[in-house]
Amino acid sequence: MGFLAPLREVFDRPLKHYRDVRKRGIDLMMRIVDCLPEGLILQAAEDLRLLSKDRRSLSSDGEENMDFIFDRAIHDIPWPEKRWIEAVCDGETGDFSEEERKYLTSHRAPVFSLYEVVGKGAGFRVRLRDQLRSGETIIIDQGMNLTIDKGKYMATRIISWEGLRLTAGVGIPFIPETGQALVENFKWLYDQKKDQMDWDKMMRRHSNRFYLEYKRSSERILFV
Repeated sequence: MGFLAPLREVFDRPLKHYRDVRKRGIDLMMRIVDCLPEGLILQAAEDLRLLSKDRRSLSSDGEENMDFIFDRAIHDIPWPEKRWIEAVCDGETGDFSEEERKYLTSHRAPVFSLYEVVGKGAGFRVRLRDQLRSGETIIIDQGMNLTIDKGKYMATRIISWEGLRLTAGVGIPFIPETGQALVENFKWLYDQKKDQMDWDKMMRRHSNRFYLEYKRSSERILFV
């Protein structure tokens, strides 16, 4: 036991740090949700086809999928010009300390992408291959490590903070066939839009397609 204890501490330290960062991030996101304008929430719901017929409130599906609505409202929609996460980071809205805004800055730039799970390791590590942009990355994610099989696809946003790479917000898993169809769809879409907008702007505008494809298919959502 005496020999193993220091070794266990070495492996446990990143995991404890991950859980601390994850908790802080969730708490801050919930505080942002509390200050979201109603109109912005309804716009996000409309993008995800989660509005009621009168377009003044959420549908029953919308009430069951608030995480997706909030995620889109915070990160992806200009309101009216800046996205809400940009306004928060710039100190224009919300009551956040300087240190809290530094953390929230990690949410400012990342956009949704589509990743293939190519490996899993100790400490809830997951190796992902970005199918929309080249490259691989290793993240720490307990939910993904325990529930997503190698070869499956995951649409999500990845942030970096204090030496960690981890998912932020919601994630949507897809079987490989659906994932490849989405890859082809987004690459075709960018070819059509590249004279009007860069890749990140296109992904923010059209990331709702991941959720809409989930609704159309029978894939299960994983909240991470």
